[in-house]
Amino acid sequence: MRRARLVFDVFQGRLTVAVDGPVLDSEGFIAHATFLERPPVDLWRALESTVGRWLVPDLVTAMAAPGPADAQPEPDPKAFATRPRRWTRPPDPPDVEAALRAKLAPASVHRVRWRAQPAPADDELAVKEALAALASAEADLP
Repeated sequence: MRRARLVFDVFQGRLTVAVDGPVLDSEGFIAHATFLERPPVDLWRALESTVGRWLVPDLVTAMAAPGPADAQPEPDPKAFATRPRRWTRPPDPPDVEAALRAKLAPASVHRVRWRAQPAPADDELAVKEALAALASAEADLP
């Protein structure tokens, strides 16, 4: 999994953006409660995006996908075997590769637009006091 990220993600750091107003538009980010985040390149997410395309249920994503121990229930093979099945023509390897590559490629544009909140009245007073302090300091210079 780490190798997939090393190959497909040229910017491997976590990128989050917190803005001081309502978000008007965003591209290339996932919105969370108080911030926006660039989605990580993740091979399991790419695999999950193919669920239902060629085979339902998909054994790999249903039974073997990683997750936190407390959030991932023990596999139940009997319940899995009783689920309704659907399948299409088996995909050619280039079809699977193209589907995974499309999900592994990070967004080429990351953009956020938001409406800035007006500064509270207290900030205006703080700015005036800071400017007065600077003026006083300049007056004391030789």
